[in-house]
Amino acid sequence: MAKVSVIIPNHNSAPLLRLCLTALRAAESADMPLHEVIVVDDASTDDGASVAVAREFGAIIYELEKNVGPACARNHGVQHATGEILWFLDADVEVVPEAVNLVVPYFDDHPEASAVIGSYDDDPSDPNAVSQFKNLFHHFVHQNAGGAVSSFWSGCGVVRAEVFREIGGFDEAYWDRPSVEDIHVGYLLGRHGHEIGVLKPLQVKHHKRWTLIGLVKTDVFDRAIPWTAMLLHNRGQGSSELNLGWTYRASVIAVYLAILAVPAGFFAPWIWAAIPFCLAVPVRLNSKLVGFFKSRRGWVFLISAIPLLWLYFFYCGVGLILGIGLYVYEKWTGRHAFTQDAARGGAAR
Repeated sequence: MAKVSVIIPNHNSAPLLRLCLTALRAAESADMPLHEVIVVDDASTDDGASVAVAREFGAIIYELEKNVGPACARNHGVQHATGEILWFLDADVEVVPEAVNLVVPYFDDHPEASAVIGSYDDDPSDPNAVSQFKNLFHHFVHQNAGGAVSSFWSGCGVVRAEVFREIGGFDEAYWDRPSVEDIHVGYLLGRHGHEIGVLKPLQVKHHKRWTLIGLVKTDVFDRAIPWTAMLLHNRGQGSSELNLGWTYRASVIAVYLAILAVPAGFFAPWIWAAIPFCLAVPVRLNSKLVGFFKSRRGWVFLISAIPLLWLYFFYCGVGLILGIGLYVYEKWTGRHAFTQDAARGGAAR
């Protein structure tokens, strides 16, 4: 049976890390043990609380002297991991009870597999509407993905150690904060001929509390902009899967047409009649997602989820425009090329 090394980066997340490690240990059994659990403490300033929690659960602990971000922290864990399989988890998630039973035998049962990702579950812990929207959206997208995807996910992603080291690991030189470094790993895997599967029963409960401002800021600056630039650098990879399909693109266009119709209506009032139609298009195109929201949280939640969905498509458009600008800037200056086969400063070094 393959040896599985779990790698968890942590920064000031002692209470959530406790939940994470509690669920992970509860999922183990004598027949399905984990080889090791590695916690990389990314220079926490919580007076040793995070390290104490990791020590309480018998985790292998590595303490970094300065805050370097999750990409570097994960790479540091990989450098010391001795398992054949690397299982990346975020510190703010809880695995489902059957998670270890799913992961440990998976690569023995699927010798052709190089990597798999899971998803958030459909019951996020924070009750506010923004957190529910964000996590349920993620769950829906991953649970409705095809058999193979181009994106890796470090929130709950599993990869063969030799494959991860072959591609050079996370690009810690470019990302010193959470962004799309895991998606980039997925593209590197693809260019090396490795597929990424979606193991749909492998789910985790997310404990992050999202605010509206935090959601927009993260999705635009840490997701949409760098992801757009990455897609342009890696044309042909991942451009029509997960939340990048044609229905999402058409929804962005419809939302912008609705916005443009507002000023245009002052010159031709009949144009205002098109606004409800334009806003209805994203709802209709994403009827399965809307129906999923309703089935999980009811009509009251749906009333807030639909405006959040419109907002999502609006700032996707903003991210697209700014991402194209970032791509042009990077091509012009040569500041960074996402087409590199080896990540700078990666785990293979």
